[in-house]
Amino acid sequence: MHFVKKLLSSIALCAFAMLPAAQAATVTLPWVDSGSYDEFGNHRAVTTNYIAGNCTNCYGQSGVDFRNFFVFDTSALQGTVTSGILRLRNGYVAAEGLYSVYDVTTDVPALRAGGFNKLSTFDDLGSGVLYGSAWVLPSDITGRTFVDVVLSAAALAALNASDGLFALGGNYAGAWHAFGGTDTDERRQLILEVSA
Repeated sequence: MHFVKKLLSSIALCAFAMLPAAQAATVTLPWVDSGSYDEFGNHRAVTTNYIAGNCTNCYGQSGVDFRNFFVFDTSALQGTVTSGILRLRNGYVAAEGLYSVYDVTTDVPALRAGGFNKLSTFDDLGSGVLYGSAWVLPSDITGRTFVDVVLSAAALAALNASDGLFALGGNYAGAWHAFGGTDTDERRQLILEVSA
């Protein structure tokens, strides 16, 4: 009997070893929309600039705080997202600071539509469930750098639960702003590792 158990155990181990390894792939999702809300809750829907932080002279305003947002289409994702980063092209940054991204509870169509006096949307973009943070270092206008925010377990769970548009909000804590002059920059990506 002992021999039979050992034989069956060996057969099971061999069969398990012959199973194909779980397939993993890197999937890059391009942005659908992006933008910023100022501290008065204002956002122009045609503006995709994702400036964040305090800007001394933006859109004719002085010393105004901005929070940004990004929207990605997850409807074609298949499998389970196991890790990921939010990759952004940075603009000119005069002083370092901490950039953090959060969940967005604002309805995505309303977020994208913009408008005026949407203070709850501005608040939403810089609070809630933390999806990740990255330290942003100073850069000049010609040497733009990338900022990679490693996504948290909460962000991965939200991505796996999403079946349509997925939004993130961002807040920059520093003496200056980050991501200025990003209207025409296409590098706004979710780079995900997905297992079958």
